[in-house]
Amino acid sequence: MRREARNMLTSKTKIYGLLGYPIKHSFSPLIHNAAFEAEKIDACYLCFETKPEDIKQAIEGIRALNIQGVNLTIPHKEICLSYLDEIDKNAEFIGAVNTIVRKENKLIGYNTDGEGFIKALKEDLDFDSKDKTIFLFGAGGAGKAIGMSLAKYGAKQIFIVDKNKKKARALAENIKENFPNTIAELTHSHNQEAIKASHLLVNATPIGMNPNDNLMINPVYFPQQLNIFDLIYNPRETKLLRIAKKKGLKAVNGLGMLIHQAALSFELWTGEKAPLAVMKEAVEKK
Repeated sequence: MRREARNMLTSKTKIYGLLGYPIKHSFSPLIHNAAFEAEKIDACYLCFETKPEDIKQAIEGIRALNIQGVNLTIPHKEICLSYLDEIDKNAEFIGAVNTIVRKENKLIGYNTDGEGFIKALKEDLDFDSKDKTIFLFGAGGAGKAIGMSLAKYGAKQIFIVDKNKKKARALAENIKENFPNTIAELTHSHNQEAIKASHLLVNATPIGMNPNDNLMINPVYFPQQLNIFDLIYNPRETKLLRIAKKKGLKAVNGLGMLIHQAALSFELWTGEKAPLAVMKEAVEKK
């Protein structure tokens, strides 16, 4: 169904949205609504702030309210798996879902984070993970997708740091099992040798969203070959990025990943090619 007039919502308008907690900072509605408007699709994307204890009811609400699809962000990407009818092989492989698609009355989970990250990594940093050493902060939903994708694209070694050692260990084991040519191991933020050997540092945690957050790593250890990718995009420049740039390192935020994973979600929901340029422009205007 295509919408002829701007912002004319009707009983036929399809609803999509984002489940997360907190999500007031999210640019996803801006991106998706710009895409719907550009493609004249009669649809609307909304934020549904959902506490962790309410995620089961929220997913049941997707079915009850005939919502056509949602994205999932912190802290729901892993726990949601128990409440879906089907899980795409890639999402099952990663162990996290960031996109739910409604097909008839079935809710099917997908993961577009990993491919979205790889696209942004190439586009924004001109970085190829093949034969590279990676220092990854975070083994939650996003961290899982990133770790598995880096290994898939040939990373030589991945050091994983997470305060939840069980999650970090599980990610390392999953990488070892599926990509035996990639060395994956747990470490800590003060492992100077690992940091100095790394070509890419990825922050897949919320640390840095608050301007008062302390750095998770001592920048004195940063080698000159280090690239930095911080998944946080609001604020646009975190303390980590600011310090990295002062040291002359290539460093980017998570806007590129946000746009690319959103484009992949859009295509899963609509079956149409995402208007990537429009989605990027919507963010730049913001």
